[in-house]
Amino acid sequence: NPIVEAKHIRLVIPALSADRRKQLATHVKKLGEEQKVAIRNIRRDANKHADALKNQPGKHFPEDEIETLHEEIQKLLKRYEDDVDKRVDEKTKEITTV
Repeated sequence: NPIVEAKHIRLVIPALSADRRKQLATHVKKLGEEQKVAIRNIRRDANKHADALKNQPGKHFPEDEIETLHEEIQKLLKRYEDDVDKRVDEKTKEITTV
């Protein structure tokens, strides 16, 4: 029940149970996987655009430049997937510690 004290309202929120902590940790991992899938979809689209550069009329892009572009896209994917993993681990630790 809320408690009104002068200009403040106090709410008593009970501590999380072990089961609820597990549920939240699982939810965080699920959200992390969804974000990694979204990042991979962006990579797929970026690779399609890079491949489309080969067939662009009137312009010529060397194969090695397109391959370098694919490598840079892959590096970005890895960087952001690692960032998502790091944040999921941090949040999971935050949730599971009492």
